[in-house]
Amino acid sequence: MLGANASSLPPEGAFAPWGGAAALMTPTRHDKILILDFGSQVTQLIARRIREAHVYCEVHPWDVSDAWVRDFAADRSLKGVV
Repeated sequence: MLGANASSLPPEGAFAPWGGAAALMTPTRHDKILILDFGSQVTQLIARRIREAHVYCEVHPWDVSDAWVRDFAADRSLKGVV
């Protein structure tokens, strides 16, 4: 028994907490930070602190090519390099 409010509920499958199929079809662009790893012991700590601020970041070796960095930044969401 659902009670008196049963008619106000959406039909089964019509509601998804993440926004449904339309949200899955729309790509989300997040700001991101590139962390270049020079071998420091605190690289992962820096990455964790950035992620705790709800910012996407990736750690890569210091010797990545200029072309690779340009490709990584091609979607214009790269906001910084550490």
